[in-house]
Amino acid sequence: MKVAIKRMDVSMQMSNKEAQKKEVRNKEADKNDVLLATGFLTEYAFLQSLFQSKTLVSMTIFWVIFFGGFGLLLFKFASA
Repeated sequence: MKVAIKRMDVSMQMSNKEAQKKEVRNKEADKNDVLLATGFLTEYAFLQSLFQSKTLVSMTIFWVIFFGGFGLLLFKFASA
């Protein structure tokens, strides 16, 4: 009898944990739906990746400097 009660308690705890996981997934899905509707999903995903990867940070800094310098070069050519 005690074993059956323990099993019920464990199964209830598992179902509570699963319900919490589903709730977190639903909140994440709602946030992704809002970001997709507003057009900011790719930027949000890029920023999440950027905060997790040192390589992506260094590549982003390099390309921003490169394109900024290229833009200045074209501006100087156009104004000369």
